[in-house]
Order: sequence, then structure tokens, then C-alpha cells
Amino acid sequence: MAQLRKRKTSDGFTYVIDFRINGKRVVKSTGTSDYKEAMKVFHAIQGKIASGRFKLEDFERVEITLSKFFEEYFDYAKSFKKEKTLYNERFIARRFVSFAGDVNLAYLNNPRLLDKWKTDYASKVRPATFNIHRRFLHAAFNVAIKWKYLNENPMASVSKAKTEERRLFMTADELRKIIELIDKDLTTLRVKRHLRFLREFRLLLHFLLNTGMRRHEALKLQKQDIDFARSLIHLEETKTGKTRIIPMNAASKEILLQLGDDLFSKMDLEHVSRKFGIYVRRAGLTGFRLHSLRHTFATNLIAAGVDIYTVSRLLGHSDIRTTMIYAKSNTELLKKAVLLLDTQREVRVEEITA
Repeated sequence: MAQLRKRKTSDGFTYVIDFRINGKRVVKSTGTSDYKEAMKVFHAIQGKIASGRFKLEDFERVEITLSKFFEEYFDYAKSFKKEKTLYNERFIARRFVSFAGDVNLAYLNNPRLLDKWKTDYASKVRPATFNIHRRFLHAAFNVAIKWKYLNENPMASVSKAKTEERRLFMTADELRKIIELIDKDLTTLRVKRHLRFLREFRLLLHFLLNTGMRRHEALKLQKQDIDFARSLIHLEETKTGKTRIIPMNAASKEILLQLGDDLFSKMDLEHVSRKFGIYVRRAGLTGFRLHSLRHTFATNLIAAGVDIYTVSRLLGHSDIRTTMIYAKSNTELLKKAVLLLDTQREVRVEEITA
């Protein structure tokens, strides 16, 4: 039978768990002097022993608390992740530690604790948000396995939240409503700086629709990134950290030629997103944001018959699975694909009867 008791330390005390497994006595520190946190560890071990899932090797590894592991992880991640990404992931880590307690990492392989975390957390956030947080924790704990802190990933037992599939791209009619509202405002505005912004904003929307660029990529674009002679845009700073080349069609090239040397650089990232959201609401639409134009670019390419691998390269996706979402986003495209079989029906019958 496992027992929870105190052990003196140089700066006070810590709770330890004293138990026997396979005839061997084991005394392991919980890594905390907080009774409630220690009890979480105690119940985790008791549950594993009772169900026969307890593995002594999990607890003979180098002991490290959850917060200490995340501290090491983020020191390591600084070398290849952007500051904004790290900021968001630190928030996820703090929230997880707050729920699970600052326990030893090995004690996380506790399905009951993780089921409670999922139930609690999934009730507070959207399914897509929950899946993002779960994905980060799963990736972080894979690093813990690599560093020999864990034998298995505790997040492997946590299933993803079910998300409702929604349309990410915008139709031509929806886009037309927004452009018509902008054009109406251009005829009524009198303040020059407001007019100038709205004209550039209108050009930005068309530019995103014709290039599939991300918002920050378009706004940070500089003259030296553009090869007008060869109709190419060279992007150095991308989300994946890799150089990407985007061919310009006539529309996107004409837009850049209309702009001054500053291009879109004087526009604020958050301002353009808010402005787009305002026009979406004014048009009576819901669920769309500026990034929807990138989805629309991809969907339009697929509708035109461009293969998924080419679309993936144009978007700069590092994983083809990310691009696959566009291949199933338009029901009409799926219908057209099936109707193509009608044109081949005679050939197929002849082949079968031959």
C-alpha cells in the first residue's frame, strides 16, 4: 500500500511516496511541499499500481518537474521558433502547469488526470483551440522522450476534439459585396489620408487574392523582393523560415506598379485585419477574416485544375497535409470530379466487355 509522508530537506520539507512494487520498496519524491499537488502524484501512482500499468523505469529516470522541463524546452526552442510562437506556447505551458500542478514529469502518464484536463479545458475553449494546445504539448513531450525524461508521450492518450468542418474560402458573390462596400465608401470619404488608406486597402485585398501571400508577407514586401522583368516575387522571411518564390500574374503585377516605393509597408497588420472584419460584418457575412483570401486563392487554383503539390509550393506549406484541406473545401469541386466519370463511361464499358 502506498503512503504519502514528509521528508526533511535543507530548505524545509517535500512530500515523498513510499510504496512496494514487485517486492521492492520504492521511495520517490513528489517534487513539491504542497499537499494538494503531492496528492495528485500519489493518486496517479496508486491508480497505475492498481491497474497494473505501473512501470518502475518511468520513475527511475532523471527527475524533473513540469515547469523545469518547460524552462529547458523553451531555451532549446528559441533557436528555431519565432518569438510570437514562443509567447503563445509559453501561455499554453503555464495553463497546463496550473491545472496539472508542478509535478515530476514522469507522473504525467496518468490517463485520469489527462481526461480531467481535456474535459475541463475543452469546455472553456473552441475545439480548434483545444487541438492547437494539445498539439503543442504532444510535440513538447516528444522532446522530453528524446531527452530521456519520459518513456512514452502522455498526450498520446488524449484524443483530439471534434471540429465542425466549415467553409474557409469566400465565393465570388461574397467578395463582390465587400468590394462594393469599399467602392461606396471611396465615393463618400473626404479626408485624404482615409481615402489613401482605403484605396491601398482595396489593392491589398486583390493582391492577396492573386498571390495567396500571408498578411505579414504582403505588408513587409519591399521593392528589392520583386523581379518585374521575370514577374517573380522573392520572399525571404516566411512562416516556415524558407525562401519562397511567387510568380506574378498580370493583376498582381499591375497592383504593385500602381503603388509607390513603400508598397504596403505603411499599413498596420492589425489595422487591415480589423478593417476587413468590419466590411465582413457590414456585408452580412460571418466566419471570414483576412486570411480567408489565402484560402480563396488556394481553392480557386484547385478549381482551375492545378494539382495539390503545385498549390502547396505556392502557399509555402512545409507539409502537404496542410494543403489537403483546400482539396476538400468545395463541394462543387467534388461534384465536378465525379461527373468527369460520365465522359469516360463508354470507354470503361468497352474495356470491361473486351
